[in-house]
Amino acid sequence: MTSYLRRISPVMAVAVLALVVAISSSATAALMISGKQIKDHSITGKDLKKNAVKSKAIKNRTVKGKDLKKGAVKGSHVADHSLTGADIRSNSITSEQIADGTLTSSDISTTLLQTINSGATGFQVVTAQSTGPVPLLSRRSVSASCPAGKVAISANSYTESPLDALPASQIQRNGNNGFTASDVNPITVLGAGPLILQVTCLSAG
Repeated sequence: MTSYLRRISPVMAVAVLALVVAISSSATAALMISGKQIKDHSITGKDLKKNAVKSKAIKNRTVKGKDLKKGAVKGSHVADHSLTGADIRSNSITSEQIADGTLTSSDISTTLLQTINSGATGFQVVTAQSTGPVPLLSRRSVSASCPAGKVAISANSYTESPLDALPASQIQRNGNNGFTASDVNPITVLGAGPLILQVTCLSAG
């Protein structure tokens, strides 16, 4: 018995190829997931590829401080001269963060400036210390103010505890006549002594 193989014409070959491509495209499209198929708020950061979300995909003014990892924003990310007083938390800057010789008369309170210009008299140092005992994981805090008729011009804080592992303290101004010192981090050692604050006062001119 003789069998015959019919030669496929070019037209038939093109038709078969087109059919295969069409079927493959339909199958691929069926496997793709669109946004409509994803439940709202169900995708987390671990579902995204690193650097998958660019800044242009985020709506302006929608990112808040709570959305950022602590320490994620560095000084290099902030444009020079773009920050104003409204961008800085009250009492967050202490004298330790101010470079020597950078303050001008416009940066100093009128009362303090008048006192200095009228002649510095009536120097007095007021000392106060935090109350004890100091429990673990607590923060010491102490305030001191100048007597009536005097203004506070500077302050320093320290501790007489022999423990070198005590956290650093920060000093904040309370108006024209006082300061407050407090621990930056919680106390993590036993036997911590009181935090001592000294405020230097001058007679108001």
